Amino acid sequence: MLDALLRLGGYEIPAGWYVGPMIPLVHHDPSAFPEPAEFRPERFLDGRQSRSWMPFGGGRRFCVGAQLALLEMRVIIREVLHRLELTAPDPAPEARRLKNVTFAPAKRTRVTARVRTPARTP
Repeated sequence: MLDALLRLGGYEIPAGWYVGPMIPLVHHDPSAFPEPAEFRPERFLDGRQSRSWMPFGGGRRFCVGAQLALLEMRVIIREVLHRLELTAPDPAPEARRLKNVTFAPAKRTRVTARVRTPARTP
């Protein structure tokens, strides 16, 4: 039995490999963005945004909202874990799947949440 294979632009990608876009190269591609070195915010007005535009990435142009989102996540997750006891009805590890550029549970993950009882202080 042969492993599944993806042929992409003259390359053969083996099954199980992840292929993602090189965002800076896409954003500097003149076929996607005419005059890519020019600051032209009107490109994104009135729904004329290129389908090649990827707002989140890495390096110097990392999403400005990322740090706020991470801070909010830390605060919210800390509060949830402080107030609730979370358990998985099925403790077996769950398979993962690639969703956009991130890994997610392969199935819907179920969690049981119970209110934590406050610890008594003497």
